[in-house]
Amino acid sequence: MPIRFALLVSGTTFEQWEIDCVDHLLAIPGVELALLIVDARPPVKPNPWYRKWRALRHFNTLGWELYRQRFVQTAIPLRQRFDLAPRFQNVPRINAQVIRKGKFSEYFSPEDVARIRALDLAFMIRFGFNILRGEVLSSARYGIWSFHHDDLEKYRGSPPCFWEIYFGDPQTGVTLQRLTDRLDSGVVLRKESFPTCFESYPRNLERALQFGVPWPADLCRGILRGETACFETPASSSGAPIFRSPTNAQLLRLLWRSRNTS
Repeated sequence: MPIRFALLVSGTTFEQWEIDCVDHLLAIPGVELALLIVDARPPVKPNPWYRKWRALRHFNTLGWELYRQRFVQTAIPLRQRFDLAPRFQNVPRINAQVIRKGKFSEYFSPEDVARIRALDLAFMIRFGFNILRGEVLSSARYGIWSFHHDDLEKYRGSPPCFWEIYFGDPQTGVTLQRLTDRLDSGVVLRKESFPTCFESYPRNLERALQFGVPWPADLCRGILRGETACFETPASSSGAPIFRSPTNAQLLRLLWRSRNTS
């Protein structure tokens, strides 16, 4: 019986590490990309007055936003983006109508959940959307898989792989989890770590991205062998702090630490 999976995406543009992850999966005989679930919401274009207000409101984290956009994104080959629309033109697609509840939680419509269930998917991988909750989480046999590029037991929130350098943690973790209704407290499917690269935040993040690329394919091979116990283990009860965007002072501290360990 083939293993059919879906990708939850914002569009048909993927980062290189995501492409590599999908390629590992499709290299396994009997594994099939059966569905693209695309966020149907148009991008929000705030008016100029809102942009000015937001910039003033978030001035304390402005340094991080500039650093992330101008130095991090461009320095990591695995984060370069490519449009795969021609490659996936024959893959069935659902343009999902997301219902937002509260500030961040997102729910799929009952109609979209029913369409997903009808395809009898083994699993889905989240490369898009925000905090998913509700029936969609159980609409594939082995749930929705999502990467958390940190150790879930130490660092929740964002940005990935930043706080290990900031706090001097010798190990940077990578977690692949099955999503549950609780933020960053899913069923841990695999978790490993590697030595933190203190001299460069982009390099530390790139190592984490590369580290987890083959994991979904490894889990698929386990499914083919009948090894499915990991999907039914209890969800993480992590009480790790939830981090947000670094302040300007925190960014300067990280850059100072990186410079003095290079």
